Amino acid sequence: MVRGQTAVKIAQTPDDINAAISEFQQALIAAPWLADGYYDLGTLQEKAKYYAGAIWSLKLYLLCSPKAEDAETVRQKVFELEYLQERASRESAPPLGSANPSGTASAQTIRTVSFDVAHHDGLSGVCTGTMTIGNGMLRFHSSSNPSHSFEIQLSEITEVKPKGRGLGLFAPDLYDYVISFKNGKRDRFFGDNRDDVLAAIRNARGQN
Repeated sequence: MVRGQTAVKIAQTPDDINAAISEFQQALIAAPWLADGYYDLGTLQEKAKYYAGAIWSLKLYLLCSPKAEDAETVRQKVFELEYLQERASRESAPPLGSANPSGTASAQTIRTVSFDVAHHDGLSGVCTGTMTIGNGMLRFHSSSNPSHSFEIQLSEITEVKPKGRGLGLFAPDLYDYVISFKNGKRDRFFGDNRDDVLAAIRNARGQN
């Protein structure tokens, strides 16, 4: 955690904060039992307005340290972040039925949806970002760990399979699912919106 704490001390720009987030993420891959690391990571992610990631990290903090003195305070913080996440999603979403200059509904408005998710590629650990589905493509973008970002045609998906049923008593709403591709790649995602993501992928693939 020393590298992450050092990165926080010298952080002055959004890029510096992203670098600190990456350091904490890598440290937690090596030592996933360190509860304080999840708390520090969640605090940084909140500062960067990565609300989905902050929620995820703080729930993992509670999972690792359910009897922490600040457990109730952290649970309240999670509720606050969930509200901020929902508000940010509403503000960024285009109005339903919005029209282009010709008076017809925009195809992108109809066919493209986005979700805040956590991603694990089986190699370089977990990061948070935005999954966008529509117009024949699945895209994942992570500002905190750009190496995880990718885009691929929906026609390249071979299977979308739900996996876990939550992470226990203190994080029951974090579900995971695996997306498999024709090139053999298998990507694992997590979030409290799994059913919505899976439905969006199925609907989008049906349009192709």
